[in-house]
Amino acid sequence: CTVKQEVSGHRGHRGSLVNCCYVRGLNQIATTGADMSICLWDQSSLGLRNRLTAKDVQLCLCGSTGSDSLFSGAIDGTLSRWDLSNMCLSETRKGQHKDAINDLLMIEDLNLLASASSDGSTIMWDLETMRPKKTFKGHRKGTFSLAYSQDYRCLLTAGLEQEALVWNPYVERVPIFRLKGHVNVLCGVAVVPGTPQVISADVKGVFRLWDIRNFRCIQSFGGKESRINNLSTFCVLPSHRRIMAGGAFLANFDY
Repeated sequence: CTVKQEVSGHRGHRGSLVNCCYVRGLNQIATTGADMSICLWDQSSLGLRNRLTAKDVQLCLCGSTGSDSLFSGAIDGTLSRWDLSNMCLSETRKGQHKDAINDLLMIEDLNLLASASSDGSTIMWDLETMRPKKTFKGHRKGTFSLAYSQDYRCLLTAGLEQEALVWNPYVERVPIFRLKGHVNVLCGVAVVPGTPQVISADVKGVFRLWDIRNFRCIQSFGGKESRINNLSTFCVLPSHRRIMAGGAFLANFDY
């Protein structure tokens, strides 16, 4: 892998970059930084288009398909909706999460937004009213990663534990299954779109591939042979059949 182009500039972030997402409707990339700002960059030129200022550090971003809204989750647990047509803060919701919001996920077929918090809860929000519809509690040490299988209607969550949880998004009860097998704390969980495959990864760089139809682990890879022992994030690239993993350096795995 090589760096194609670096996004930088004195008018962008004045602190560390925290999170980013692609805003499909505007063909722009949104980034959030430790300087409590949200920047919007042109997809083609990677030039800075707009800059929004928040009241606190925003830890995660999520674009809304079919609208000009951008959602962000703050370090104090506040969920915000930003109007990208007028470049302003539209509305906020505070108090439902008691700690930082670490991840946001748009669940388009249910018209809901999921938020994961350090308080251990996952909330499903109605996109029209910005009100909570369902709350899932199962992680004792916080929830940090979300994934959703549209084909099998399952919500997956991962926290600072050794197992990922599988939920029925329609039922606020206990998880329907626990994906066990990791011996280290998880750093994330992801769904391979259009397949029954789910991927979980831990901080030591061990990946496990699961079949969501029977919740069985069908493959384990990474770990010592990959030389990644401080994995912090990963993503699935379905069109390339590849997993990109990031820690002290970038690594890729073909599947």
